[in-house]
Amino acid sequence: MERIIYVEVTNTLQAHRLTGIQRVTKELIKELDQAHSSLKLITYSHRYKTFRFLTKKEKAQLLSNHTNRNYNIPGSYTLRLIYLRLIDWLKSKRLLAITLSSDSVFLDLEAAWYNPIKRSNLLPHFEKNHIISVNLHYDIIPINQPEYVRPESIEKFKEFILAHGRYTKYFICISQYSLNCLKNYMKDRYPNSQVKYFHIPLGSFEFLQNEKINNSLKRHKKYLLCVGTIDKRKNQEIVIDCLDSILESHPDLQLVIAGTNGWGSERIIDRIQNHKYLGINLFWYEGLNDAELSYLYSNAFLTIVPSNVEGYGLSVIESLSFGSIVLSSTGGALPEVGGDLVEYFDPNKMDELYFLILKHLEDNNHHIHQKKKIKTFKPTTWKESASHLLSIIENQILN
Repeated sequence: MERIIYVEVTNTLQAHRLTGIQRVTKELIKELDQAHSSLKLITYSHRYKTFRFLTKKEKAQLLSNHTNRNYNIPGSYTLRLIYLRLIDWLKSKRLLAITLSSDSVFLDLEAAWYNPIKRSNLLPHFEKNHIISVNLHYDIIPINQPEYVRPESIEKFKEFILAHGRYTKYFICISQYSLNCLKNYMKDRYPNSQVKYFHIPLGSFEFLQNEKINNSLKRHKKYLLCVGTIDKRKNQEIVIDCLDSILESHPDLQLVIAGTNGWGSERIIDRIQNHKYLGINLFWYEGLNDAELSYLYSNAFLTIVPSNVEGYGLSVIESLSFGSIVLSSTGGALPEVGGDLVEYFDPNKMDELYFLILKHLEDNNHHIHQKKKIKTFKPTTWKESASHLLSIIENQILN
């Protein structure tokens, strides 16, 4: 008999942006929902101060490829919060709260450090009631590299990860790099802990192709592509530095940046918006749909992933999936994800990236060789990722 696996999706349901952890959560849930008949999706109820099941509409929204438009309520933050609480109250009154079954599994899949109920309060209750908690771990960047994270998020994340370190016996990590970082951190704080660590590969997103493509994207010819939230950690400034230097010898080269502005992005946003070649050699797009991102990946001369650190590197996988040559930094897990199909540079050394770009511009044989090389890339599917995840839970944790 299958054990019940509960997955909380409070944060993912309310997400305004379908990126990063939210998208990974949704993709895995889609596959887990098909593969495990006893999967139960739950969200936190403010009315009952406990969990409740999702409505059919919420589940349909969660399994779609779009953010929840119902949460884009006009007005102040306070009014939006009141609206969300009211909707929750009405749903909870109809559905009633639930009590998680003993001997079940609670899979902490999303960015739950933002959720209303703290793990330091929740996990001891699970332990007492013989509910096995399992955490899908993304990275420990808020602790190891706090300069890249909102200050208020750091404390939330610390509470979350320390609670899991104390009460959770199982961490499933998205890369060997994130596993090693987490293991070292936990070893210092819980030296006698019996925590077990596992690692699964993540899938490659299947982009929707039934959406319209803005014709303005088709004006780009030979361009470098950067995809990702604009912030200090993603390090897009080093690519702009390279563009400024290369334009002297290659005036037709363009740089296309696709991503929304993130925390601490004021300096780079200001630089983009006031760049003398904005709209000529430098372009910035926000809110692109799947078809538009697919188009940019498929037609890029080079995709550049300049991050200072990553716990995985989905943009590397996406780029290779579309047959785009990738130049990536050596930050965090990126070399692990890209392997020998990607060319690397130190994220702190602009000259290394500069010469890699120049080689592709001026050595056509090298460019063609790399193009052929990446045709051998076979991405992991989300079905395979979910299968790995379930296998670890069923065969190594529950047994």
